[in-house]
Amino acid sequence: MWLALACAPAQVGLGPVAPDSDPDSEGSVPAGAILLSVEPPAGHLEGDLDVALTASLEGAEIRYTLDGTDPKDGVLYTGPFSVGDRTAAVHLRATAEGDGLTSDELSASYVVVPSVLSQPTEIGGFPSR
Repeated sequence: MWLALACAPAQVGLGPVAPDSDPDSEGSVPAGAILLSVEPPAGHLEGDLDVALTASLEGAEIRYTLDGTDPKDGVLYTGPFSVGDRTAAVHLRATAEGDGLTSDELSASYVVVPSVLSQPTEIGGFPSR
């Protein structure tokens, strides 16, 4: 189970907009652009959750990281991956490239609630209450 946060985009329109395209028309992708999307959007997790990335340009190479680092040298996306079996928070960053175009970066954060609730009250090296 997960709850969506309103702070992270589920889709990012990418690339330059051609002068003859209408970027505001519903469901259209501007000429010369790649649309990168994530499903489900950012949120709170109660357990494992599979995340899928999609690029509007067929054959585009999607790279991602789960620790908030630059995705340009990240893992090559080959299919949905699980984020619930990780630490208390996952910071997804992704980008897509293809046909000489590079997408804007997509970012989404997932908070794994059971991991947050089970953190120790005292951590070595930090002041205690």
